[in-house]
Amino acid sequence: MAAIRVSRLALLVLALAMAVPAAVQAQPAPLVVDVQVVDRDGHPVAGLAADRFNVEVNGRRRRVVDVKVIDAASRDGNAPLEGRLVYFLVVDASTFGQGAATDAVAALTRFVDSLPEGSLAGLVTFPMGPAVELTTDHEQIRTALARVTGQSPQGRGGSMGLGLADAIEFASAPDPIDVTRRFCGEGLAEDSACPQLIEQEAGLILGAAEAQARSSLGMIAEFASRLDTIPGRKVVVLASAGLAVSPRAGGRPDVGNLPDELGTALTRADAAFYTLLLDGLATVGAADGRRSNPGRDREVLGRWLDQFSSSMGGALVRVQPGQPGDADDRIARETASHYALTLEPAGSDGADRLQRLRVRVNQRGATVRARTLVKGG
Repeated sequence: MAAIRVSRLALLVLALAMAVPAAVQAQPAPLVVDVQVVDRDGHPVAGLAADRFNVEVNGRRRRVVDVKVIDAASRDGNAPLEGRLVYFLVVDASTFGQGAATDAVAALTRFVDSLPEGSLAGLVTFPMGPAVELTTDHEQIRTALARVTGQSPQGRGGSMGLGLADAIEFASAPDPIDVTRRFCGEGLAEDSACPQLIEQEAGLILGAAEAQARSSLGMIAEFASRLDTIPGRKVVVLASAGLAVSPRAGGRPDVGNLPDELGTALTRADAAFYTLLLDGLATVGAADGRRSNPGRDREVLGRWLDQFSSSMGGALVRVQPGQPGDADDRIARETASHYALTLEPAGSDGADRLQRLRVRVNQRGATVRARTLVKGG
C-alpha cells in the first residue's frame, strides 16, 4: 500500500507541474558578458551604447538589452569582493633561471606598483615560492616578490647548436632539408652523421619544451579551477619568460588538452587572463652560441601565450627587464573599467553550459577584450 501511495503522490506532483502555465515557468536568466574596450594606448573607451556592440553566442546574433559600465565610480570600496578590482599575479618561476631573478622581480614590482589603490591583489608562485592571499596592502606583495628565485635549469644546447625555433621548424616541416642544410652545410656526404644528429637534437629540445609547458599549464589550470569559489570578476596575470606550445592539434610542442582545461577553468571563474612576458629571460638556446636566430626563439616563446591571452579576454604585454616603460602599467590601464553587457535570454542558456562567444564593437580605433567562451546565465 505504501508503494501505491508514493506512486499516486508522484503522479499528483507531475500533474500539478504540467498544469503550471508556460508563462509562469522559470525563464533562463539573462546572460551577462564582461567586455573591455580599449584604445591603442590601453585606455578604456567610454560612452558606448548597446547598439555599438555586436554579440554572437554559438554563432547566432544576440541583442544587447542593457549596458553597464563598471569602473571606480560604480564600485563599492567597502564590499568584500563582489564589484571590487581583483588581481592574481601568477609567477611561473620555472621559466627563468636564478641569474634572471633580479630582473624578473624588478619588472614584477613595477607591475604591482601600477595597480589601483584599494584593489585586491594576491600572489602565487610556481613551482614553489612565496604566496600572498588577497589583500589591499600591496606592500605585502612587493615584500614577497623579493623572495622569488628563478627555478629553470641553465639551458645547455646540443653539439649542433639548434635553437627552439629551429627544432619546431624541423618537426613541422614535411621535408626538414632546409634546417638540415642550415646546420650541416649544402654538400652532405652520403655517410654523414650530421642529419641524424640534427634529428636527435631537435627531439631533445622539443621534449624539454613539452615537459616545461605541460608542467606549467598543469599547475596554472589547477590554480584557476579554484577561483570559481571567489565571487565576481577577476584578472589573472601570468608572469612568465615564455612557453612553447603548438597552436595546432598534434603539432609539437604538444601539451594535449591542457589549454582547453585552462580556458574552461578561467571561464567558469569569470577571469580575464593576461600574460606579462618577461622578454629575453628564458634559458633557451645553444651553449656554443651557434643558434641561428635568438629573436625567433623569443617570438616562439610568446606566440601561443599571445593567442591564448587574447582568447581569454586579455592580452600579452612584453616587458623588457631593466627597461621601465609604458608596458609596466598597461594591464592596470586596460582593466580599470569594463562593460557588463546583458543579452536577451535564449533557451540554449544554462547555468553550467559553456558557449562560444564573439564580441565586436563599432568604434574606430578600439580593441575588444572578451573571452571566446561564456558561462550560461
